[in-house]
Amino acid sequence: MYGLSDYSLELIVGLGEKPPAPTGLRVELLPLNFNSFLVKWDIITVSDLPIRGYVLLIDDGLSGQFKVAYDGSFNP
Repeated sequence: MYGLSDYSLELIVGLGEKPPAPTGLRVELLPLNFNSFLVKWDIITVSDLPIRGYVLLIDDGLSGQFKVAYDGSFNP
């Protein structure tokens, strides 16, 4: 309708169920550093598609909106 354009990059898509929530969630404080901590969880092994990343959300504890604390979208 508007004419031709340059070819786009290839897109690969997979369809599947939403992966289950992680289990075994635990928080570990880092020694000698009160500003950092580790968040760990069990590996999710039951999923239709491979999990390629995650996003860690945080709230203020006062029923406020969730905010992105860490965007690991491309960090499996």
